[in-house]
Amino acid sequence: MNIVLITSVINISNNPLSYSKTRSFCDSSNRFEDTLKTINSVRKYIKNSLVLLIECSDLSKYDEEVLHESVDIFINVYKEPSVVEKVNSNSKSLGEATLTVKAIEYLLNNNIRFNNLFKISGRYWLNDNFDYSKFDNNNIVVRYIHPYNPIVSTVLYKIPCDIIKELCYFLINSEDELINCIGYEMLFTSFIKTYNDCKIIKDKIGVNGYISIDGCYIDI
Repeated sequence: MNIVLITSVINISNNPLSYSKTRSFCDSSNRFEDTLKTINSVRKYIKNSLVLLIECSDLSKYDEEVLHESVDIFINVYKEPSVVEKVNSNSKSLGEATLTVKAIEYLLNNNIRFNNLFKISGRYWLNDNFDYSKFDNNNIVVRYIHPYNPIVSTVLYKIPCDIIKELCYFLINSEDELINCIGYEMLFTSFIKTYNDCKIIKDKIGVNGYISIDGCYIDI
């Protein structure tokens, strides 16, 4: 069985990021609809999976009910002030790491058994280029942002269950770097480089979406 982790912030703050005054080019309603699109694509392309959505925003009762019914595990951490502060800070990577840690801690604390953890960012979706057979193994599976740039894309990746504790500890111990706005891709790349069983997908990994700050479309 797989766990598919979707990290999401639908109702974003107005706080600027370290590299952009704009956190999102689209409004909350669009972010909500795109998150549902993420969930539906996961259901379509990754079988035998539990979908875990971790959210960090105050949603309407309707939105929360729809999301809760659409996934297997729904966690909203907006009532945890320390988490909200990190997620709404100027460091996007700190927010991403914080949500990832909270999700992993939930899995560990509830003794949920699984073989692999897929992570996909909310508002990105899988497409017909996604080939599950490339992920059906005991390896870390990632794709570089660009074919000749050895920095890992964190829009979509897969790690085996036996290293999720190590990832959790690594992110917790990297908080100073995260607060100082290190790129999450660079940090995650340094983590996977400590493992030999890493599979790099060189062609398209099978995910689309729009970069939040400017709406730039990606197809990797």
